[in-house]
Amino acid sequence: SCPTCETVEGVYKSFDVRLGFERSLVYTKLQPFYGLDLGFKRANFDGKSRDKNTNAFLYNADIEKNGGSINGFIGLKYSIIPQITISAEAGVDYIYTYDKEIKSSNANIVQSQNQFNRWQFTNKPLGLLSLQFNFGKD
Repeated sequence: SCPTCETVEGVYKSFDVRLGFERSLVYTKLQPFYGLDLGFKRANFDGKSRDKNTNAFLYNADIEKNGGSINGFIGLKYSIIPQITISAEAGVDYIYTYDKEIKSSNANIVQSQNQFNRWQFTNKPLGLLSLQFNFGKD
């Protein structure tokens, strides 16, 4: 019973590329490590907004997001046997994006167009959990 509520359904696509470094502190069975990744993010959303109460069409939503990211992380690796290693890492993402939001009618007539520059902060208490198989003897 919300007179202004709406639901938006659509397709979300995201492409992320990261490049970085990792440094292990101790070379034993238990290895703490830290690192930094720099990245690029591109995301698109195409959908339709409908009134929550009547299900009537409100507008088409087209959202595009492009930006850069910095991800700092720390983690722990454990070599169960020389060939198998498990690891877990936690991290923090800082993302700066340029967002473009277009709302249009059913006939694709633009109703509004907004542009934003935003900072995002994402905390990742468990950003990665991995199981690695190591080739070679060392």
